[in-house]
This record gives sequence, structure tokens and C-alpha cells, in this order.
Amino acid sequence: IKNRPVRAMVVGIPNVGKSTFINAFAGKACAKTGNKPGVTKAQQIIRVAKDFELFDTPGVLWPKLDDAHVAQNIALLGSIKQSILPLDDLFIVAMRYLALHYPQLLKDRYQLEIDLDNENWIIDTFDHIAKVRKIKPLKGETDYDRVMEIFFSEINDGSIGKITWEDLSCVNV
Repeated sequence: IKNRPVRAMVVGIPNVGKSTFINAFAGKACAKTGNKPGVTKAQQIIRVAKDFELFDTPGVLWPKLDDAHVAQNIALLGSIKQSILPLDDLFIVAMRYLALHYPQLLKDRYQLEIDLDNENWIIDTFDHIAKVRKIKPLKGETDYDRVMEIFFSEINDGSIGKITWEDLSCVNV
């Protein structure tokens, strides 16, 4: 019997920390990591010990995301690029979720309190963030694209705060 190392594969959806887990387990930075999907491009073998190897794999998803709610949830998790979905819908879902579950983060970051019962809450939220973030209007109107760009950037880099998205079913549009 050949004395081969034990091999294990780390598999999961994109951007959930597979490479970070391997680096922590190995005690050194062996696998490239990043806060966006698609950093790991191909399988790689990481030797953790003389007799133990881990396979780092790119994230896997089912081939077609037919359900818009599932796609929104996966985008907010950072497992697919947010830009492949209608960002305005994703913005509304994220803001509604944060208003319900993390109102203090919105208050701390944007001095914003959202009244979901107000029928104009979405426009008011865009306008307020634009004002707080000093986003220049385009032709006299709020630059919605810039507001969303900044908002999602701050979600992704963690500057809004630590957020878990486990109960998105209550907020989908």
C-alpha cells in the first residue's frame, strides 16, 4: 500500500470563505482570497501537512437561477456579481432588510431612519443617502446609479457594518 496523503475538497457557493478557511487551517496564506466572487479560478491543491492536502475549488452554483428571489439573495450574499441583476430592485430589498433587521447600522452610517409605511420611502432613502454622501445631482435629480454604487460598495467592503442575510424571504420585491 502506497503511503499517500489524505485529500479533502473544500466546496461551496462562491464567496463564502473556502480559501480563507484553507489559509486558516494551513496557518499561512496559500490560497488567494478576495471579497468578491470568482477569485479562485481553478482547483488548486494546498498541502496542509506532510500527509494531508486540501483541494481549493472555485465556487459552484446551479446552472440557472430561475427564481428572481433566489438570485437577489445570492447577489446580496456576494456569491454572484450584483451588477448582473437590476440594481434598483436589489437596493430596495437590501434597504428593506436593513430597515427591519439593522436599523442602527443605517442610522450610524447614513443618519437614516426608514419608515417602511411611508409610500415614498424608497425615493426618500435615495435622496437622503445622496445628501449624506454628497453625491452631486445629475440634471437637477438624484444620481440613483451613483447612490447604489456607493451603497453596494459599502455593503461589500463592510463599512456599513457586519450584516448577515439569513432571513431575506421577508423582504423580496
